[in-house]
Amino acid sequence: MSDKPSASRLAGKSVLIVEDEFLIAFDIADQFETAGAQVLGPFASVSAALEALDDGGSPDAAVLDVNLGDERSARVAQRLTQDDVPFVFVTGYDSSSLAEERKMGPILQKPFAFDAAIAALFPS
Repeated sequence: MSDKPSASRLAGKSVLIVEDEFLIAFDIADQFETAGAQVLGPFASVSAALEALDDGGSPDAAVLDVNLGDERSARVAQRLTQDDVPFVFVTGYDSSSLAEERKMGPILQKPFAFDAAIAALFPS
């Protein structure tokens, strides 16, 4: 699943995962862990993610599902921006309806290539 360049870029890095679909969250977490990263989460709600950050979670990067049930992850993205943490939005929805998110950061369509997420989060 991961190649050696991704593994070397992720060694010792912490990645916050905010995703409300259990199987997708598990898959994303597994890919990052396999590539050498530590995973913070996954969290299924904005409040849980913000609480983790308030409790001292300090990720090096984050993967944020745009839609989390009836809420959107833009508040988490705002917090990460304040903390200078790079993030990428992921969504299964048409990105034309994501004007606010498009202004905030990169958006990947689900299913996304793991290497595309790495390139967006940890450009070399």
